[in-house]
Amino acid sequence: MPRVSTAALLLFALALALSPSAFAAPAGLQFEIQGTGSQMGGNTGIAGVHSVTDLFAPQFGFTVGATYGFTDHLVVGVRSGMFAEKKDLTGFAREFGGLSPSFALEQELQVVPTHALLQYRARLGKKFGVYDEFGAGVSSMKLVTEVFRSGQSLQRTPHRQDNLSFLIGGGASWDYQTAFSVLASFDVLMIPSANGDVLVQGDNPQFFMFSLGIRYPRR
Repeated sequence: MPRVSTAALLLFALALALSPSAFAAPAGLQFEIQGTGSQMGGNTGIAGVHSVTDLFAPQFGFTVGATYGFTDHLVVGVRSGMFAEKKDLTGFAREFGGLSPSFALEQELQVVPTHALLQYRARLGKKFGVYDEFGAGVSSMKLVTEVFRSGQSLQRTPHRQDNLSFLIGGGASWDYQTAFSVLASFDVLMIPSANGDVLVQGDNPQFFMFSLGIRYPRR
């Protein structure tokens, strides 16, 4: 029986690994929509010596996105959305800011994050999957403070700022038949702030985001 050399075996293994049948079908073009809840937190200077929750309530909103998978694992895409919250700061402003008892103060924060995405996906059986993701882009922020007296608005002051931001996180998916995938994810939106109308350098807010939605088509 002829002897097979080690080099021949390596060449055969390499050819098998590079054959088209060795790769799973690419994910292709997919669309997603998710509902999002988030809370500002982390080591942020935006609240000064106070707790972040004293100044900012949980935010709720949505995201929409499109992705394209060059392989079953490597996926690129874009995602944008909006989340917002409104906080009654009357008690806080009276205690720490000397606000008169005849006045009330509300603050509303709106964030629109838009990022280019890079994902790595892996399958766990036939229906389940997990993915890691990283994003870079811009977050547009709008902060509105409004002063009231006897229920009537006296002054409404909007501030706007666009800032570089990064997204890092991941999630899990579950395939519903052949129609779509249900998504659940956790991401951290990081905004290394520059001086502007909403943030100053060193604020560096972070938003911890929980999302639930769908991806279509499934694969």
